[in-house]
Amino acid sequence: MASPTGLTQDPHVEAPRAELGPMIAVLGAGAGAVVLTGLWPGPVAIAVWTLAFALAGLRWPVAMLVIYAILEPFQRFLVSGPEAWPRYFDEGVMLTFSVLVLGREFFRRPAAVFRDPFLWTGLGFIALGLASARLNQVPLINAGAGMFVTLDYFAWFLALRYLRLPGRAVKAVTFTWVLGGLVTISAALIQKLGGPTFKFGWQMMIEEHGVRRVSALFEHPNDVGFFLLLPLCIGVGWLLANQRSWWPWLVVLMAIGGSAVAVSRSTFLALAVVGLASLLLIDRRHWSRVLPAVVAVSLVAAIAAGPGVKARIAKVRAENGDARLSYLRAAVPIVLSSPALGVGPGTFGGEVAFRFGSEVYRKYDIQFTDDWRTVDNFWVHLIVESGALGTAAFLLILVLATLRARGQLSTETDPWRRAGLMGVPLLVGAYCALGTAANVFEANAHAGPLWMTLGMLLWAGQRSTKQPSPTSVA
Repeated sequence: MASPTGLTQDPHVEAPRAELGPMIAVLGAGAGAVVLTGLWPGPVAIAVWTLAFALAGLRWPVAMLVIYAILEPFQRFLVSGPEAWPRYFDEGVMLTFSVLVLGREFFRRPAAVFRDPFLWTGLGFIALGLASARLNQVPLINAGAGMFVTLDYFAWFLALRYLRLPGRAVKAVTFTWVLGGLVTISAALIQKLGGPTFKFGWQMMIEEHGVRRVSALFEHPNDVGFFLLLPLCIGVGWLLANQRSWWPWLVVLMAIGGSAVAVSRSTFLALAVVGLASLLLIDRRHWSRVLPAVVAVSLVAAIAAGPGVKARIAKVRAENGDARLSYLRAAVPIVLSSPALGVGPGTFGGEVAFRFGSEVYRKYDIQFTDDWRTVDNFWVHLIVESGALGTAAFLLILVLATLRARGQLSTETDPWRRAGLMGVPLLVGAYCALGTAANVFEANAHAGPLWMTLGMLLWAGQRSTKQPSPTSVA
């Protein structure tokens, strides 16, 4: 494609800036057709929206990411209808989009697709899961569902590699999250001050020994802090890349404030990991400038976390234990019974095992309730189901992402790309920490934004290895 100046451009990289309007028009037309034909609400409407969103995303990728960055975290708030509908729409868009992109690339350049180390690592995880399922005689539907909910959004990560996003995607999505964070903090403060009056029917508002935990626009208080980690890691990456601006400090305060208002203790653990990782990644020449800020932020975070930590300690003492620790102890003999390959996907600790039932639960007399459906610890759940080999394969995906980000930094000059690449190890570390207190790699509202972010940060601005032939200007 030739520009007005006669210079050749890659249409995949230099995407038009004014793309949000056309995509909204396409989606609006689809929504209007659904409403006029009386198909809303219902499964047909979900199918129409899914296809429209996926196809529009191929034409206007940055707009698709921006809209998805709003829809995915806030899906329960924005999408009405039964609880499962947002998940069906969410999964449908992601899978349809991923199949379209990966399928198109496979037919164009199959050799390039098969050279992707991320693809082979994911296939290795699946192969180990199938071997474990066969060894432990796990029904195929249980095993398939267990592996699917673990790797479903990983397909999106793979697809973004071949979408050839423009570099400005990082900036657009980051500031979408910053605005979403400001709305979230505002809603959380209103709930904190107003109490149950401002509670939505599907939300959890938790009272722990005099400490009220609020959910803002999310389902659970922890979701508030989890969401704010997304802009935080890119913001801290901006500072680590030695870029000066006010907005990274805003997201630091948002993350601390949101976690404090929602009393999200697992987020405070993730914030500590981000802080420690930042000290390891920062250029030693800038320690004198950054270290005082790190100390000040740490003190603010410690003060903010104090009431929540005290309430949790009081709760554990009152209940004579903690459910996560109880399930951890119960998992130890199961791990020892099959340390290499585990007891099979979909059999322990996750939503699939709860919905399908599990022989492992019956064998080891492990019980759950409607209020506590999983072990709320992704790593315990994963190592029991997949063993040491499957867990290592999953971790290898995250390690490869971190190594690739670090490797690209030496040649990257765009400030937003550098900030994003610096943020990759921070985001990986934060989510690994969150995995000790939640199934973040399986929950749609968390896994979706995570894999989308990693794919965007690693691949945005990457040019195709095969450039289009120059076109002469008349």
